Amino acid sequence: MSNNKFKIFVTREDFPKEAITRLQEECDVEIYPHSRPIPRDELLKRVKRKNGVLCLPGVVIDKEFLDAAGPSLKVVTTCSAGHEHFDLDEMKRRGIKAGNTPGIVADCTAELAVSLMLATTRRFFDSFKEIS
Repeated sequence: MSNNKFKIFVTREDFPKEAITRLQEECDVEIYPHSRPIPRDELLKRVKRKNGVLCLPGVVIDKEFLDAAGPSLKVVTTCSAGHEHFDLDEMKRRGIKAGNTPGIVADCTAELAVSLMLATTRRFFDSFKEIS
């Protein structure tokens, strides 16, 4: 691993393999080797001297996290539509970029909506028979 590559920490092993492979082509990538959430104390140790972090919503990006990461941190991206777990004001103050994936749940949300409409329609006719 070259010392001049961007150093990324990935907070879980169950991110899409294609995304991790692309990161590994250009960056030094360290991955927490579990699919369960990383304990906070371990997270704070592992983000030291990283340039970027890829996380899920359970990882709170606050002043404590940013202090632990230090001045080398340049970007934090969440694999979620929201970024409520980011202290955006503090990140902006430090010049750290924030990223999210707003379209990540679009397909499954649409599929769920259609499924619920179909289920409602089926139950509608059952209910109509009951009151007739």
